[in-house]
Amino acid sequence: MENPLKSRRLLYHKSMDQVAYEAGVTHDNVVRNEQGLFTRPSPAILNCVANFSGDPVGNILKEYEAWVANKRRQEPIRTLVKREITWPSAQQLTQHPFLLWRTAIAPGVSRIAFCQMICCHPATVLKYEKADQRTMPSQIFEALCETGMNLQKINQLAELGSEYFVHERRRAAATL
Repeated sequence: MENPLKSRRLLYHKSMDQVAYEAGVTHDNVVRNEQGLFTRPSPAILNCVANFSGDPVGNILKEYEAWVANKRRQEPIRTLVKREITWPSAQQLTQHPFLLWRTAIAPGVSRIAFCQMICCHPATVLKYEKADQRTMPSQIFEALCETGMNLQKINQLAELGSEYFVHERRRAAATL
């Protein structure tokens, strides 16, 4: 199954630059949408593809969402999320638990490559891994659920992330 935005672009002999121009977005935005780094495609790109293909926006959106769900259920991510790791306490963590988990289950896989596997934007993952937010972003949570990862493990990872966030804030306040 191929990304419906990309398959239509190729079917109608459009370049990424043409789609970017017609949609009023950057070339990189088209690339990211075709890589599946968004749970939902850019409305501008979605409308552009609907315009040149003649297909209803709703149909393309449903196909895209099905493609994302299917991609998240494929190998290697289905196997990777089932790997067990041993967690230190939040106070012993030197890095965000999501970063530790991601690099432990997929050593050598870059953040961007990992995000492509789970169809999640790298900026969302980076912000979370930098402890810029306390709770696990819904995009990450939903992606992990769709991969087939055990809900208890997801919640444990989210809880450790929250504890790490609090610990880091306390540590930063103590150094002031």
